[in-house]
Parts: sequence; C-alpha cells; structure tokens
Amino acid sequence: MPKRDSQTGHNSLLNISLYSEFSIDDALAESARYKAERPNERNDVNDIVYCALRRISMDDIDVVHTEFTLTLTLEQHWEDRRLQDLLPVDSNATYAIRGDSIERVWVPNLYFPLMKSGKFHELTTTNKIVFVNREWGVGYISRLTLTQTCSLDLRLFPFDVQRFDTHLSAYMYTVDEIELRWLEESKQGQSSWLIVNNVPQFNLYEDEPLKTSNFTISEVYFYNYTFEFSALNASIYFYRGTSSFILTQVSIPFLLTVLSWVNYFLDPEQTAARVSLGITTVLSAVTQASTAQRGLPQLQYNTMLDIWTAVCLEMTILGLIEYAVVHILVFRAKRFERMISQQTTSTSVSPEHITESSFITERKMDTRRFSSSERILNDDGSQADLPSTTKTLRSSAIRYRLWAHRIDLTSRIIMPVGLLIALCTFAIEINLLTKNT
Repeated sequence: MPKRDSQTGHNSLLNISLYSEFSIDDALAESARYKAERPNERNDVNDIVYCALRRISMDDIDVVHTEFTLTLTLEQHWEDRRLQDLLPVDSNATYAIRGDSIERVWVPNLYFPLMKSGKFHELTTTNKIVFVNREWGVGYISRLTLTQTCSLDLRLFPFDVQRFDTHLSAYMYTVDEIELRWLEESKQGQSSWLIVNNVPQFNLYEDEPLKTSNFTISEVYFYNYTFEFSALNASIYFYRGTSSFILTQVSIPFLLTVLSWVNYFLDPEQTAARVSLGITTVLSAVTQASTAQRGLPQLQYNTMLDIWTAVCLEMTILGLIEYAVVHILVFRAKRFERMISQQTTSTSVSPEHITESSFITERKMDTRRFSSSERILNDDGSQADLPSTTKTLRSSAIRYRLWAHRIDLTSRIIMPVGLLIALCTFAIEINLLTKNT
C-alpha cells in the first residue's frame, strides 16, 4: 500500500513521487507472460479490491426526477504479482501507466448499479491512470461524473433529511472471484472524503455527512442459479434548508387563515363584505395548496406541508361555512321581525306610542319596536297585551339573533386556539421524526 504522507497524515497515490528511469510501458510490451485477466484467475482464489471515493462533489439534486449528479475520483487498489514482478527487484518506486497502455492492464470490471448516465473526464486528456508499486501492488485512479437515481422520503418535507446512495459493484465477477472492500479497512488505507458544492435547498448533514458500508447483490440467472456479487455503498446525508419554505409555503396558508378570521368581527348584516372576504380567502388558500406540490414528484403519500396546507384550507372553509350558518339565523330573525312589523301595522297603534325593545336592532328603521313588558299603547292611551303570535315571533327573533351572535363570539376563540394547537402538534411531530431519521 502507499506510504503515509508525513505532512498531511493521509495515504494517497497522488502524494507519491514518480520515477522515469524505468519504463513499465516497455516492460509490458516486451512481456509475453502477462495477460489482461484476473490476477488469481488460474489459482481459484478470489482477489480483494480496495476502493475509495475521493473529492466527491455533489453537483445537482433533482427532486422531481429523483436523481442526483456528483463528480468523484474513484481509487482502486489490488495486488497483481505478474505486473509487480515486471518492476526492478531493488526498486521501491511507484511507476505510472498512462494513455493507451492502460488497455493492456487488467482492471476490475466495476459498475454503479444506481447510475442513469455517466462519463469519464476527458479534458485535457482522459483522466485515468494506473500506478504500480512492487511493495503494495497496483492502483487505478479515474475521474467520473455520475447521474444516479435516489430514493427520497418526503414525508417530512420541507423539514426532511435525505440520504443519497452510491453503489459500487463487480459486474461480471461473483463474490468468490472479486471481493470489494473500502480502502480504510486495509492497514494503511485512507477513508473516502467529499467536497460539497452549494446545492440549492440542501445543506450537508454534519452529524453524519458520509457513511460507507459493504453488502452483496444477489441475482438469479437461468432460473435456478443464484449468484452473489460483492458491492459497496457510500451514503451522503443532506438536510433541506427551510428558510424559504417557511416564508412562502408555510406562512402564507397561516396568514390566509388569520385573514379569514376578520369575518367573525364583521356585522352579520354586511353580507357582501363577509361573503367576498370568505370566498377570496378560500380561493387563495386553494391556490396555495395546489402549488405546494410544485417542485416535487408525484407521491403516493402526503407530506407534512400537504397536511399543513390542508389544515389551513379547512379552517378557512369553516369560516365561510360559519357565516352561512350565521346568515341563515339572521335571515330567519329578520323574517320574524317583518312579520311582527306587519302585525303591528295592521293594529291602530301610533308609532310614537311604541316603546323601544332590545331585541330589534337599529339596522332596519321600519321595524316596529315593543316594550320589554310585552304591552303596547293604544291611540286612546290605554294599554293592550301583545297577541300570542306576536310574542312567539318576538321570542324566536331574539333567539335566532342571540345564536348568531354567540356563534361569532365562539368562533373568535375556537379557531385561533385550534390553529395554535395544530401548529404546536406539527412542531412536536417534526422534531420527534427528525431525531428518529
């Protein structure tokens, strides 16, 4: 394996000095014994390939298409005594194989199972090189850009933490032929490391930014043969920045709901004002709820943002329904008041002798008023009892107006308290789920 760098404390092929007094390209061309096949192909022994991902740069995260793009340097190390024995016996130097000569050397046939597309870097030349050292073996370095699929869990959106996996597996060699291991598992290996660019909406999850693991991939061929392939996985964790979402997707439904509460303080007789305000806030809330999924894929479940906008939308619609109930009660009260007015007009009662009562308000100037003693004054100054039907109408009108007033008063308290409880419940739920992620 490569020697440890005294200044940086890391082991990397990039820190090794190269020597040119011996040409390994010429040695490869002249060697008839070396063939580009697995080192232990004829010995029935598996080869261990150590891998590392260097300079991992997250370039883009596409949530709609559930994919991400990253650029990385892939390092592979293995032992190949056939190639190592071509070097001078007394030399511990590291020699490089570049260009077309790399095609003469056996390299592990690895692939990325989650990859949608990828490419080698070719500016200014193809960015791949092979190193050979008589002591620690062969190293292969290449620079790649990969676009890979990812499995996103958006239930906590926009307060979610996402994991982006990069699988690396042997393509045509089973686990009995090639076993993959991370380079840090070797005696002098350096762990993988990453460099994160500014990705919109996402920040690196500092608690566990990069996690590596080993596993196997099982595949079935010819119906009854099962093969296992060695594989590696590197997981990068990101959390979503919530500032912009709180200012737009979260706060706007909340403000529309608060705006709908103005209806509870308006006079029930002001039908145009209350209806127009209610319909406007409901339509705005519906529009906001429909745009909450913008920038997300089609999901089979509801996100936390969907639930929040649905709660705010339902409370806004309840405000409109509340006024519908209040309007019906006030309308019935007004109908009874008109009936009372008609009955009073049919009697010979002078308007100036009618005493005011508290159950009919000042909104309708042509409404007749009656005293709280339920008696009226005739033209000759004598008192007469109200008819029984008039008493019934009067009590009904008072009852309906009282119910309407109580509904408005109750809504002024219940709606804000309900929204506050929902907000606290969401905050607690998000905090608990985020910790368990």
